Amino acid sequence: FPVTIAGLDLTYLSTIIIMVWLFTEVVGGIQLVSLSQKITLLKKGQNIGSVDPETLWNRHSFVSFMSEIIVAAGIFGTVIGVILSLMPFFGLSNFDINTVQPHLLQMFSGIAIAFFPTAISILLKIFLDFHSRLHQNAVIDFIKHQEQQK
Repeated sequence: FPVTIAGLDLTYLSTIIIMVWLFTEVVGGIQLVSLSQKITLLKKGQNIGSVDPETLWNRHSFVSFMSEIIVAAGIFGTVIGVILSLMPFFGLSNFDINTVQPHLLQMFSGIAIAFFPTAISILLKIFLDFHSRLHQNAVIDFIKHQEQQK
């Protein structure tokens, strides 16, 4: 069953998380390719003009920051999903088996759906962390080659 709040299906949160990840990968990927091209030019001894290392590091920080945001969004989705799954029990005054049993399937279905955003966000964080590490190494490599040019 869909977990909803104010008519919004929370399984859409996973879709939003994936879209943010794709955006971050595209932006970070473009920056990484550009940086790799500059390193290649530096290794060939060509002048690339002035490039601010702090700007390059800030671009690396963007990918790292988005990695943390994605996990936070996934955990937030799980917490909200679990709370919504337990809501049918909030109004019960009699906890006999006949009253509780119809709500158990709904609760377990909701909890299963609730953990989906966290699972997706953890998986995507692994990819972003790998991308972030590549970018970090490229920035360090760029700074080393730029200093050798001086």
